[in-house]
Amino acid sequence: MTASSIVLTISVGILPCYGIMMMIIDRVSKKLLFLEPWVVDRAAVVYLVFLAIGNVLVVVRGFIPIDAIVFNAWWRALLSILLAPVVAIVPYLFELLLSSAIGSAERATLAMAVFIRDAKASVDALIKRRGIWWTVAIGTALMEELLFRGALLHAVWSEHGVLFAILANSIIFGLHHVAFGINAILAKMIAGFLWSLLVLLGGSIIAAVVAHLFFQYLVWRRSQRIRGCHAV
Repeated sequence: MTASSIVLTISVGILPCYGIMMMIIDRVSKKLLFLEPWVVDRAAVVYLVFLAIGNVLVVVRGFIPIDAIVFNAWWRALLSILLAPVVAIVPYLFELLLSSAIGSAERATLAMAVFIRDAKASVDALIKRRGIWWTVAIGTALMEELLFRGALLHAVWSEHGVLFAILANSIIFGLHHVAFGINAILAKMIAGFLWSLLVLLGGSIIAAVVAHLFFQYLVWRRSQRIRGCHAV
């Protein structure tokens, strides 16, 4: 198998493996009731574990080039980091607009796709636990960028060209957020496209990590604001 096919298999394969594990946990929790709250609240942590496994596999195989991590030119580094908040806000606002348009019709799809519950409930539960939320948020940002913009983008790029690499990166990254419904899938496809361009501009995934973290911050801030309004 070529490097790109191996990285594609790993990045795509994380989701069904994660889904099967959550299905097993869900079945067990129905027999052991004290595990029931854990299933939803820790779903994001379980995903993080599988994401870590994927990263270990691509690192061991040497699929993350050093050029994807370090900046090659200071002006490209500065420009890409300055643009990071912008390319984080665009998919965030797009997802909000889609959510507003779809409204109550928006439903999580991962339960049907790979057998687990609504991941939105998991994120909502994690947001209430600030320490756990930011551990998951930072870990997810780092590892998703290493996997998608570090390994996947560069492996496919070297074998099939930059346009196909960006397209594959965007689609697979979007599908990784299938648990949140069609609005998240489309928004994350846009994020994958923009963050891939950011990597091409800066020559490193660092700016993409900054954009990803800024996106996570926007989600957390909005959730805190909504919780504050509900508490009034």
